[in-house]
Amino acid sequence: MTTIIDRRKPNRLKKLAIGIGLISFLMLVTTIILAFIHRLTFFEIIQNDFGYVLIVYTINAVVSLVLALLILFRNPRQVIGWLFLVIGFLFSWNQFSNFLLFDISEK
Repeated sequence: MTTIIDRRKPNRLKKLAIGIGLISFLMLVTTIILAFIHRLTFFEIIQNDFGYVLIVYTINAVVSLVLALLILFRNPRQVIGWLFLVIGFLFSWNQFSNFLLFDISEK
């Protein structure tokens, strides 16, 4: 027999997943906007200290977040979806903090 709490829990988990996913996407978008504000072109980013890392980590974060949200919308209790979400969030946080540190070290 399911209770009201059991029926609400997947909705809360979906909302939590959406919130974490949106925060991660906002960090990635902010990183890309900061790169364009500083007029870093694709070739300047590659020649920079952290080279391909900006590009590869950004792609990895986007793919991880999209997979996580697809899995978690289907089944919010799926562990692999939460693992993908954590991986995507950590890659987003890494990119955001690296670019902020890069920006501070230039000044």
